[in-house]
Amino acid sequence: MTLFAISEKSKSSFFAGYSIITLYISVVLVIGNVIRGIFSGTYYKVIYEEMPNPTPLLKLCTGVEIARHEYDLEKEGELYYELIEVLRSTELIKLITKTSKEVYKFKKRETSS
Repeated sequence: MTLFAISEKSKSSFFAGYSIITLYISVVLVIGNVIRGIFSGTYYKVIYEEMPNPTPLLKLCTGVEIARHEYDLEKEGELYYELIEVLRSTELIKLITKTSKEVYKFKKRETSS
């Protein structure tokens, strides 16, 4: 009795078709992109994320929201463009939200009294 089996050659592993260099380069590129994604783009967010006193900007946003709920489109547009103007200028942001030194001195005086 003779049994013949005809089948295609198959690879025993998923990685068998790739060289070690290909796998190494792929892993390095993936890890590199993940690390770059974590650290890139954070430098320009610092002025928005580390504001000493964001209350004036929050009040401006609240004013835009209130004007929208009251259907006062003229006032909403005025406040919105004012907010955009402030966010475009780092000097205006510093003027409105104060500097870290000013906020720190104010808090220091309150705690020492």
